[in-house]
Amino acid sequence: MATTNDFSLYLGLPNKEFAQQLGQLTVAWAALEFAVFRLFEVMTGLPVPMARSIYYSARTTSARLDLVRSVTVIVLRKRQPKRMFRPHVLGDALALQKRVLKHLGDIGRIAGDRNKFVHDPWAGLYPGKKLYQLRLGGKEIHGNYEPVLLRDIKRLTNLIEGKAVALGKLHNSLAPRVLPLLSILELQHELTLVPKKEAPAQTKRRTRSKRE
Repeated sequence: MATTNDFSLYLGLPNKEFAQQLGQLTVAWAALEFAVFRLFEVMTGLPVPMARSIYYSARTTSARLDLVRSVTVIVLRKRQPKRMFRPHVLGDALALQKRVLKHLGDIGRIAGDRNKFVHDPWAGLYPGKKLYQLRLGGKEIHGNYEPVLLRDIKRLTNLIEGKAVALGKLHNSLAPRVLPLLSILELQHELTLVPKKEAPAQTKRRTRSKRE
């Protein structure tokens, strides 16, 4: 049985197929991240430079997904002024909200698998040909070596590519529907949290007594 000391840490992968597939995974993930940004941009209605500066100021995937999630529940919300929209428009908004939130949840789960392949150290047993990664997120004191199969990386790459395509289609569905919803938000520039000035209770009583 192999022990931790039997493994050799790799600075470069000896298997070219694995290296190429990891490259494909990285390219697919970049496309997916950009697809998520496009959702943020279209739902905020911000100029692209401003949307980009806000979105990419968040440094982690989870933080970026939270940004999009927060915007989604405001723009595609249930309480819309019905006098301004036909019922099917409101229904579309709620259906789109569910679609967006589901995609964001899926991406959050995919991100965990992607992070393992990209960030965990690679290693092997000499003179074996199998590749392993040192999983550092578990409870083991020194981590746990786990064998990695090429088909697992391919499967995840295909999943990421499919999700990027799905978000592109969702963006095209959102663009024409979001504009009228954003127009309502643009009318609400006044802060509702600012208390209105009211006359003190004593002043009110004095005014009432004078009238009497």
